[in-house]
Amino acid sequence: MTKFALEQNIAQLSAAIVTRQMCFERDIAVAAIHHMAITKEMTNGKWMLFPPLDRVNHIWSVVAHAVATGHLGLGAKVSPKLGHLETGRKLICIYTYDFSNVEDVIRVLHTLRDLGLVRRNETPIYYKCDAYTYLEIFSGNRWDIRPSLYSSQDGEDELKYSRGF
Repeated sequence: MTKFALEQNIAQLSAAIVTRQMCFERDIAVAAIHHMAITKEMTNGKWMLFPPLDRVNHIWSVVAHAVATGHLGLGAKVSPKLGHLETGRKLICIYTYDFSNVEDVIRVLHTLRDLGLVRRNETPIYYKCDAYTYLEIFSGNRWDIRPSLYSSQDGEDELKYSRGF
């Protein structure tokens, strides 16, 4: 092996080691965020729907009725912002008490499916803990932390066992 090839190999190996270590450190940080949120009783989270602007009123009426009758989580809201101009969508949040109570998170997802608001083979929705919102962990964040804990496309076993709560 030439000196040049050896130096390139070392550089690639070094990059791989750094990447692996960064992933390890990120996972530790995520676990610490979850632990701190639970310890400080900041456990609320929400399923996020992004309906098209022309469907917001209908979907909101279904969500509001289901919350009022006790079939969904602790509350819901429609974002007061005009909507995402680039996508033509608006955010509706359906809240739960505890992101680590996976059974309740799944129950709310099932109810959203029963109401026809989420379909298995269509655009997924995502569940985010409020701690991530307070820490401004959004899509494309500099820490490369996945901004949501769950997806409607996750299997129930994956929801129950892969998050480590």
